[in-house]
Amino acid sequence: MSVFIRCEDFSISKEFFNIVKCAGCGFVFTNPRPTEMEISAYYNSEIYISHHANKSGIIPWLYRIIRNRQFTTKARIIKANYHEANLILDIGCGTGEFLKYCNSLGWKTVGVEPDADARNLTNAKTIETYDTDYLEKTKEKFDVITMWHVLEHVHKLSERMQQIATMLTDKGIVVIAVPNHHSPDATKYKEYWAAYDVPRHLSHFSKESIQKLFGQYNFKLCQIIPMKYDSFYVSIKSEEYKRTTFPLSLIKGLINGVLSNSKARDNNEYSSLIYVFKK
Repeated sequence: MSVFIRCEDFSISKEFFNIVKCAGCGFVFTNPRPTEMEISAYYNSEIYISHHANKSGIIPWLYRIIRNRQFTTKARIIKANYHEANLILDIGCGTGEFLKYCNSLGWKTVGVEPDADARNLTNAKTIETYDTDYLEKTKEKFDVITMWHVLEHVHKLSERMQQIATMLTDKGIVVIAVPNHHSPDATKYKEYWAAYDVPRHLSHFSKESIQKLFGQYNFKLCQIIPMKYDSFYVSIKSEEYKRTTFPLSLIKGLINGVLSNSKARDNNEYSSLIYVFKK
């Protein structure tokens, strides 16, 4: 095991963390990492944008626009791979905006969210939502299980994978979105790449490593879809981490987002990727 890259937690603690690479399997992960008890301190709700998308400013505004546009894309992916989805489980559902959109399409939904404040907001939308212990206790079977930029936050990957495999119906699908550390923007920004997001991101996936992970649980890859908007958001944040001042950070981030997507056309190594798996 060797140090792959060393990054700062630019968002909250300003601490440095090693990201290491396994010499045997090539898997890349944050090590050492905060324990499950310690990690909550690194999700300061006043700073961490993923949990507070209603903040003012250009970045939260862009985040909301992209998030809302991607709802239709996500639904289209589900429809294309599972035509009669009766019950959807979204693990790490946040404040439930995606599930609310799914409900508007007539789909039945269940959300799992570890953050109590976010869970309360989801429940207020009359969406059935539970803490993560639900994954251990439920006997329910789901047609579709989704994790949108959540798998990289999971402490116990093997346990989560076993839960997913158990809860999925025989013909069900799993839809996973994660950052891709082989992307051109990751290569450009190196330790400033915002999608490393240490220590909240515990695992750092490539196309090869996530297929290997799901293959261990007898899942087959159906489709890989790029999330082209992510290169812009990540590049803008990365420029901020490099202390590029506004509005130059916005301009450079947008330009580098375009360049990243252009370079990724040949090999599909986009900043973030959506994977569709089935049993």
